[in-house]
Amino acid sequence: MAAVPSVRDAVLEFFGLQGATVERREQLPPAPPPAPLSLGERTTLDAARESLSFDPLVPRAAGEPAGVYVNDLAPGGSIALTYRPTDDLPEARSTGLGLLVEEFRGDLAPEFMGKITGQATRVERLRIDGERAIWLEGAPHFFFYRPPNAEFRDEELRIAQNVLLLEHGRLLVRMEGAFGLDRALELARSLR
Repeated sequence: MAAVPSVRDAVLEFFGLQGATVERREQLPPAPPPAPLSLGERTTLDAARESLSFDPLVPRAAGEPAGVYVNDLAPGGSIALTYRPTDDLPEARSTGLGLLVEEFRGDLAPEFMGKITGQATRVERLRIDGERAIWLEGAPHFFFYRPPNAEFRDEELRIAQNVLLLEHGRLLVRMEGAFGLDRALELARSLR
């Protein structure tokens, strides 16, 4: 997190997965103004499979995604799947979606994704079907990308709601929404 000048001080805890870091901080940076999600170029799942260096996973327990986006920020590319709010996927204040799923090759981008939490955010290490995971819940936290060979800018921080980070083989899967841990586990176990 030394790359984030406004939050260099007082790291209380550090958690890491292949492709992501999570730091609990004594003090959070100022909240950035809300900005629209920038997920990449809209496409289809079939076209995404052709353009990525991995086969994307879809949480079958969420149904078909409403939107599929790809970008080349991470080595090997990344995909974002969006799902509309439903009764079991309530609308997240952070995204306006029921579920946002993002995936990339964590083995090629060891610290591509970063999270900064305060002391009020619950951060729990888990194992899901043998794979390492981290659950973040409660108080909103900050989320950002660290693209290779790009300088970090404070305005790239985004406030996120509840998030499950999951290593799935060589992939890092990030699921964000207003749901609880039980629903997150159900979604993770349905990835195909």
